[in-house]
Formats: sequence, C-alpha cells, structure tokens
Amino acid sequence: MRKLLIVIVAGLVVWGYYTQKVRPEQQAWAQATATDDIASLLAYTAVYTSGPHTEQANQRVSALRNDDGPYERAITEGNGPALDAFLRQYPGHRREREARALLASGDYGPRDLLDLLQQGKVELSASGNGIESVSVTVSARTAYPLQVEIPAGLLFVPADRSDQTMMTTESTTVRLVVGSPSSATVPVACTNWAKDVPDKADRMTVRRVSNQNLAFVAPLLAKSSQYPVRQAMVWIMSDNTNYHDLGKLIQGFCFMDCEAYRIIKADEAAQALRLIVEGGADMRSWRIWRDRSQIHAGIQDTELKTWFAANVLRR
Repeated sequence: MRKLLIVIVAGLVVWGYYTQKVRPEQQAWAQATATDDIASLLAYTAVYTSGPHTEQANQRVSALRNDDGPYERAITEGNGPALDAFLRQYPGHRREREARALLASGDYGPRDLLDLLQQGKVELSASGNGIESVSVTVSARTAYPLQVEIPAGLLFVPADRSDQTMMTTESTTVRLVVGSPSSATVPVACTNWAKDVPDKADRMTVRRVSNQNLAFVAPLLAKSSQYPVRQAMVWIMSDNTNYHDLGKLIQGFCFMDCEAYRIIKADEAAQALRLIVEGGADMRSWRIWRDRSQIHAGIQDTELKTWFAANVLRR
C-alpha cells in the first residue's frame, strides 16, 4: 500500500511538472510555428530562453529575416495595412527600411507613370518596337520599390515627327526594385494613319491624350483583345479613315491588289465600329459609315453580321 502511494505521488509530481512546464512550452511552440513569423518566434524565445526549441526558433528567425517572400506579398497587395502587418510580423527583416520608407511615402500600390515622372521619382526610356508595341525601360529614383502603371490612352510621341505617335491600348504595370531598371513591352496602336511606323532607333516621350476622339476611344480598346480591331478603332477616330484606308495595314508585301493581304478585314472593321457605336458615338457623319454596305457584305461572323445589319446597315 505504501509503495502504491509513493507511485501515485510521483505520478502527480510528474503530471504537475508536465502541466506547468512542458505542456505550456509545447503549446507556445505550436502557436509560434503555426504563425511562422518573426514576431511569434521572438515571443517564444523571450519566454523560453533555453527551451527545447529555442535554438530551432532562433534559426528560423534568421532565415525569415532574409526571406523576401513576406515582403513581396505585402508589396503585391499594394496597400498600407499590408505593409503595417509586414512590419509588425517581421521586425528586423532585411527589407524593413524599404517597407518603412514606402509606407511613409504613400507610393504603395500602382502609381501613374506620368505622375511619377513629374514628381521625379522615376526615369523612363522608350523607343519604337514595330506597329503593335513600344519598348520601355523604367528606373526608380526612390529608396523604395514602386509599382508603375502605364495606363491605356497614354501617348508615346517619337522625336522624329514623320513617324506615328503611338497610343497604349491597355494598362501595363511595371514593378521596380531599388537600383535595378525594369523593361516592358507595352501594347499600342498608331494614331497617325499617313505616317511611318517607329522603329527601335526612334526615341519617345510620353504625354496624356488631349484629342477628344482619342480620349473617347481609349477606354473602349480593352474590350477587344485583337490588335487589328484596336488599330481600326484608333485610326477611325484619329484620322477619320474609311474601309479602303484601313487596308493600308497588310501582312507581307504586295505591289498592286493588296486586298488579300489586308489585316483589318470586314470582321475587324465591323467589330471596331460596333465597340465605338456601343460606346455611345454617333458615326453617321464619319467616312467609315459610307462603307457600311461593303463591310457588311464581307463579314464572316454570323452574330456580328446580324448586329451590323440592325445597328449600322439599316440606319
């Protein structure tokens, strides 16, 4: 009986030690590893300075301070609360200074390219890249990274005035890191039907669109993913082109009858007109309207042909 009592007492002592020492430590470690951020791990090591997992916690803290993943995720979210959370959860991170500078600046999230240029926060180099795009290289002049938005409807103006001004057809975001320029290919359409296409030797500057017709069509361009449709929309609004004029854009080479080589065919011209008309423009006085019978005759898409007949041909 006495031996049994000793065993029970010893068991109670062990149980008391487990519940007061071991189990709380295990629970604290489980919580720290579940959260897996620097703040939680430091909270663990502050209480258990020589616990069974202290060395492992310190190693993990060192690894997390050099892991750019949490910082990149905060930057991608692009808002103040995300940066605040990063700074709370990852004290001592190697990107902490950048995060604090970015939070203080208010430049988190996509920022308009022209605004950043006017504020002297970025540098831009742009050149021609054929008829469908321009090449840009952007560098940050800040002590923190930036997300630069190149919006639809921005004009890239060549130094050579015999070349076409190009207008962006969709928004492009360029992410900049400190000390490293970033390059991007930006989708565009030409805005001067009669001029030449810029090439890589053509240096370009940027400005906002001021022409009312181009300003009208700019937000409509993203409604089509097809370059020929976008280009037709721009030329119709910028140069009042007719269907014959749109045939200037060809694939390959031809010398006389280029109809078979044209890129903007009846379907593309009809779709361009549809987006412009549905956008609210009255096109009845425009040159392209006079060609509606010719365009209608060439449309291959059944649904588009039906819409065109009801909304363009018979008006």
